[in-house]
Amino acid sequence: MEQETLQKPQKSKFWIVANIWSIIIVGLVVFGIIWRIISWLLYSRLGIGENFIGILELLATIGILFYSVRLGVKLVLSKSIVPRKEIIKISFWVAIILVIVQIITVVLYSSKLPTWRLTQIGNLAIIDLSIFFITYYWLKKLIPKTQNQ
Repeated sequence: MEQETLQKPQKSKFWIVANIWSIIIVGLVVFGIIWRIISWLLYSRLGIGENFIGILELLATIGILFYSVRLGVKLVLSKSIVPRKEIIKISFWVAIILVIVQIITVVLYSSKLPTWRLTQIGNLAIIDLSIFFITYYWLKKLIPKTQNQ
């Protein structure tokens, strides 16, 4: 096991964050397609209310993020060494990428979007914080404790 760790290169934070995000994007795209079908069935066929569907969507999104980040961290750890001292920085950058995308989206489409509701901003904040803590959790859990870099 140690020989395997010694043979892996240490990659940049950009490479690590980009690879984690590549898996997150694939997971969210697949989830988005499946969720649209499920929410349509729940709303139109079963008559379940929008509030309940919104809560389910938020919980399912966090679940997909949990699984996608895990796969992304496993991919990164299979190809490189991630120093334990970098866990918070990497988690921060994974979360801040989403915040930057959200800000750009709001700025570009603010004139075309209706007024933002507090619940929408709250949902985005919950997802931003979730992605930080999920990334931190999986990095902390999956990086070998014997790795002292």
